[in-house]
Amino acid sequence: MEVVGLSLAVLGGAELCLKYGRIMIDKYTVYCEAEKSLGDVILRLQLQWSTIECQLEQLNSKGDSMTEELQSRFSALFQHLRGLLHKATMLVDSAVGEKQSESTRIILDKVLRKKGKIHKFRLAHSLQRPMEKLLEDLERWQSRIQPAWFLLALIPNSLVDQQLTTERRPSTSEFSKLHDLSDAINRRTSARTHGTILPPDSIVSRPKNEDRPILYCPAKIMQESGTDDLVLVESFYPLQNLDLDVMTKHVNDFACRLSAVDPKIFGIPTCHGIIEVYHPSSKRIKHFQIVFSIPGHLQVCTPHTLRELLIDAPSYPLEERFRLATQLARSVVFVHATKFVHKNIRPETILVFQSETENTEAKIGKPFLMGFDNFRPADGKTFRVGDLDWKKNLYRHPTRQGIHLEQAYTMQHDIYSLGVCLLEIGLWDSFMLPDPDKMGDDYDNFKLSPNLKISQYLRETGRKRKAQKIKGELLNMAKNQLPSKTGSRYAGIVVLCMSCLDDEDNNFGQMRDLLDENGILVGVKYIEKVLDVMEKLCV
Repeated sequence: MEVVGLSLAVLGGAELCLKYGRIMIDKYTVYCEAEKSLGDVILRLQLQWSTIECQLEQLNSKGDSMTEELQSRFSALFQHLRGLLHKATMLVDSAVGEKQSESTRIILDKVLRKKGKIHKFRLAHSLQRPMEKLLEDLERWQSRIQPAWFLLALIPNSLVDQQLTTERRPSTSEFSKLHDLSDAINRRTSARTHGTILPPDSIVSRPKNEDRPILYCPAKIMQESGTDDLVLVESFYPLQNLDLDVMTKHVNDFACRLSAVDPKIFGIPTCHGIIEVYHPSSKRIKHFQIVFSIPGHLQVCTPHTLRELLIDAPSYPLEERFRLATQLARSVVFVHATKFVHKNIRPETILVFQSETENTEAKIGKPFLMGFDNFRPADGKTFRVGDLDWKKNLYRHPTRQGIHLEQAYTMQHDIYSLGVCLLEIGLWDSFMLPDPDKMGDDYDNFKLSPNLKISQYLRETGRKRKAQKIKGELLNMAKNQLPSKTGSRYAGIVVLCMSCLDDEDNNFGQMRDLLDENGILVGVKYIEKVLDVMEKLCV
């Protein structure tokens, strides 16, 4: 479809959804007045629709400013939403007994006169579950639109920027979050003006009797000065050959962007601020401490790394592992939406919280992506400097292993790392284990798991040959061992992630075909090829 046709499809799709949604809410609202027992679910429905309505209005007014790929994505989502809204309207029409014209409200007296109290009660009872299902479907649709919605922040002079200068800013939280992220990405705010540069004494260590290190994770739990609030702190050390002013700017930009994220949506903790740590004998910055907030309901929980769970925890039900994997997959696209690449996705940088007070079925807990001690702006300069740590290399693409790296880092390299993590989650088996012959539970004391048959490859001296053979073994596990444990669709996602940079047999798309100025192409492709499939597994 041509760009003009796509733009019209987006505009028309949004307008139809707005029309059908308002008709639906109008009818349900009046029916609620006739039957009070449905008041709670209809109120929730109204709140859910108000958020969707605001997003539709923004997309409808500025749809022509989007890239072709985003237009196509939103057009497909609108088509799905229209189906849900039409079904919902038909449901209430059947309850009344006749189909009302689209411009006519349901007449209360007519409902009461035709149905009577007993029949009306039975109708309300029969509608309760379908309406709950409708609410679940709309919430799921809202979740599906979020990744593409936040990719809008990557577009310079996008609908966010234009909307703020031409119209009153909407008050909904979804638009506010997108606006704040766009502000940070497009440098309309800085770390110093935003208040994310923290004084050195803003955090303190926890009392020794309360301190518990996070196993296998470089992040520490500390306490915000003057409060009881706990925070997560990571240290970031600039490379010696990097211009310190440039690195300081990158860290400041990073803090601003992650201060705008919603941890519930992004699966990334909000950045509370950064602390510049100086050399004692000079005014030169030694390193940065990046301070992340812990959501209030998780303050009482102890975070565990995914590595710790893979080693010590019993295997969780498949649906819980699917939810965990899906949230991690969502976090990757949201990192991309902040215009950064992570470069360090592995079980040690994934923290899992489980709230004992939160009403949730997921015993495995809520995952958050951490480990931002090696990040880089997606459009920033890369020095292609690596290391020889085999434990980290397990999660790196072969072109990103060794001291001198072959390729500049892209989102596809993060997707590859995610694929290896998804393989471990699917098998529920850690690829490395604590070495009993070494003291302590430190990450450096790991040894290779006997279930990962790569010891002979680790002894090889040729870097390229070694890396390709290890990748081949991981792919063989995904193709041959994983389907019997997770099903073929999940296994297919793992293979897709780990093959996304291959020249042949690549169902994701060639890197040269996914290059654009703002990273929209690869983001949309990832949503369609990975996220959509993952989220269907969780239904």
